[in-house]
Amino acid sequence: MAANFTFTPYGTKATAALADAIARAKDGNPLAPVTVVVPSNLVGVAARRSLATGPGVCGTVGLAAVRFETLLGLARLLAGAALSDDQRRRISDSVVGAAARTSLADAADLLRPVAHHPATERALVRVHRELRELDDATLDAVATTGTQAHEVVRLHRLIRDRLGERFIDEVDLHRAAASMDASHPLIEELGSLILHVPGRTPASGLALLATLADARGLTVIAAHTGNVAADEPVRHLVERLGGALPPDPPAPTSSDLTVHSVADPDEEARVAVREVVAAAATGTPFARTAIVHPDGERYARLIHQHLRAADVPFNGVAGRRLDESLSGRFLLALLDLNDNDFSREAVMALISSGAVIGTDGTAVPASAWERVARNAGVVAGADQWRSRLGQVVADQEQRRDELASIEVEPGRIDAVNRLIHQAQDLLEFVEELIINIDADTTPSDWPGLTRWATSLLDRYLGSAVDRNDWPDREVEAHTRVLDLLAGLGGLASIEPRPGAAAFRRAVVDGLDRDLEREGRFGDGVLVGGFGVVTGLDLDNVILVGLAEGITPSRRRDDPLLSDSSRLTADGALTVRTDRMADLHHSVLAALATAQH
Repeated sequence: MAANFTFTPYGTKATAALADAIARAKDGNPLAPVTVVVPSNLVGVAARRSLATGPGVCGTVGLAAVRFETLLGLARLLAGAALSDDQRRRISDSVVGAAARTSLADAADLLRPVAHHPATERALVRVHRELRELDDATLDAVATTGTQAHEVVRLHRLIRDRLGERFIDEVDLHRAAASMDASHPLIEELGSLILHVPGRTPASGLALLATLADARGLTVIAAHTGNVAADEPVRHLVERLGGALPPDPPAPTSSDLTVHSVADPDEEARVAVREVVAAAATGTPFARTAIVHPDGERYARLIHQHLRAADVPFNGVAGRRLDESLSGRFLLALLDLNDNDFSREAVMALISSGAVIGTDGTAVPASAWERVARNAGVVAGADQWRSRLGQVVADQEQRRDELASIEVEPGRIDAVNRLIHQAQDLLEFVEELIINIDADTTPSDWPGLTRWATSLLDRYLGSAVDRNDWPDREVEAHTRVLDLLAGLGGLASIEPRPGAAAFRRAVVDGLDRDLEREGRFGDGVLVGGFGVVTGLDLDNVILVGLAEGITPSRRRDDPLLSDSSRLTADGALTVRTDRMADLHHSVLAALATAQH
């Protein structure tokens, strides 16, 4: 068997091509199994809804016996059988980070001066994931391009060997799935296979697709833009599967293009929302509209703000990260206290949420305590907290005695007593913090550090009962923070004694991710990056951020593995021009997605 190809532009025609491919695969039997491999879960949901609510497939209304899976999801499904006796665990970013830190600390040579810098660790994690796709011969070729490339490849191999016996990554899953016998029942259950609008695919994923094409046949719906550089990943995939991308560009979809030139991003967001409202007034549903923007939070926040002001429902990445949640902010502030020498600013940042519980079991009066500490002249250091708050208590007690001796009204004495109690409560709280965060008593191993951090969250943010009145999204975020800490507790086999600094870096990296989606796909306007709409079928797409210096932004060479070294991998490693072409592809695909 082999692959057969349908070439189409993005948008409605791609969806129609998918419907035709499913109809051919079912051959008149609505219950014949079909598996559609999609570039993202969002494309899978959108395609299922479009096909189920449209004219149908095989002359029936609705859609049955059609499974939508990402390539990685399909690999997990198939590899589950191939690796059923394998005791290794699924890898995570924190595991790779721990292995990178350990390898840098133990074996860095040229990189030793920057081995402990968080940016070096993150860069090595990113490059390691890219190099995992290369075989040893290609790794050797990359290593010969320079002393830094040689060191990076050597560190990559150390990380790979350190993790290989205990963990499974995406490359392992792709390879295990590709190794399955074609007659395995799981492969039979897939039915006919359709690859829908694929994008840039890693080498191990291409190998899996080629194996499935040989075993069962594969129908490929290859959407392209007509731009040679932008379509390079699609061309490579098609040729790897035995086809050839047509030299002529696809026929453009009939559409109306309107261009607005405005002064700044805020005005762009306003104009975009006006366009959404105007389109809705002429009959375009919100769910058939998308606003797409460059990567980063700036545009997302502005668009969300103006959509809310216009009372327009929307969905997409929330533009809010886990480190911006109440629990995330508290944990980071807690880990920063020692480095900041318990400065007044750091302690006030810790309690600023209003949800922190004091030594008496009630929420601390953050504003009142801030005034007390500021008036006392506290700047930083445990000694200042003790001496200056102690002086406040002594001064106010003396003032209280003086007021009592001249028989003033009770309200003035009550005010002094409140100030005394606030200073005493604040000092007691800070004293407890100093003991709890004492570097000399803080554990240095992963299980101990995670138990320590979890216990502090429980102490200062309370139990589930104390969080009953929290907003739902903050409760969910708190659970995710606890899950992050639980996951870090399993890193002892990779990095036995990380220390407080490495623990903080791991927490920072773990919290540096999107918190949640805003709304559900299909409920209101879709908001996301340029690539979000690639493969969707919409009526109205609004692009913002197409301005010099923003799209495209300046691209810098990789600090660890330069483009000159990457080019020796014969296309297996992306270079700056590839990333620029991917962005161009996303913009062209977004423009082609809308019917009008």
